[in-house]
Amino acid sequence: VLLTDKNTKEINQTIKAFATMELKPVEVYLRVAPITDGVEIDLGDEHNTRVRITSGNVELLDKGSGTLFHRTHLTMPMTHPAEKGDLQKLKKYLRSIEADHHILLIAWISYTLAHPKGDSTNFVHLCILGPQGAGKSFLCRLLGTLIDPNVVNLQVLPRVLKDFMVAAQNGHVLFYDNIRTIQKNIADLMCGAANGTASSSRQLYTDDGVSVMFLHVAMVLNGIYDFVTESDLVQRTLILNLQQMD
Repeated sequence: VLLTDKNTKEINQTIKAFATMELKPVEVYLRVAPITDGVEIDLGDEHNTRVRITSGNVELLDKGSGTLFHRTHLTMPMTHPAEKGDLQKLKKYLRSIEADHHILLIAWISYTLAHPKGDSTNFVHLCILGPQGAGKSFLCRLLGTLIDPNVVNLQVLPRVLKDFMVAAQNGHVLFYDNIRTIQKNIADLMCGAANGTASSSRQLYTDDGVSVMFLHVAMVLNGIYDFVTESDLVQRTLILNLQQMD
């Protein structure tokens, strides 16, 4: 039986009515969710596997979790964690990073994976600078695979608020490639994204309906030139320098 647009609309209205009567709002998260004394990470696979991380303990769950995650059509599955981790294995892929910056990168990865979107989270943006041939884009793709696999990995930096907002609804981390300069209004948006901000606009096809979108997301930016110059953005950004590879 094929549902018409009218049937679909009626079904949606009925479901919304039941939800309103129940009055039991439930938080839904994208990729990372807070739990008591820790976080859960959605691996995004077909078995709904989660990684539950608490102090000194890591568990793989495929049932028994009450945490609700939202996946978009862009969400891709993460690799299952190994039983025993070895951070040294990353070094062979990070030959162009200085030793102290390698430690900072590990810290950024850990922090970003350990913090869900929420009122208490202040994300730190990551800026990767280096000459041509330093592996900046490769490092961004590697980080995307580790932290938040997405159909759209490296993107061109948007120029308008709405594009940032839409992208932020589809990922835990956003990756922007080959940046030369950042205009002041875009730098202000990035500052808002680190701390969490919102924007409202008129809903389509309505006179008084209001649509609210939230911008709260970590960003990874790369380029040859030093483009993070606004003081507020500098305070919210970890800058790593890469060396040219042979």
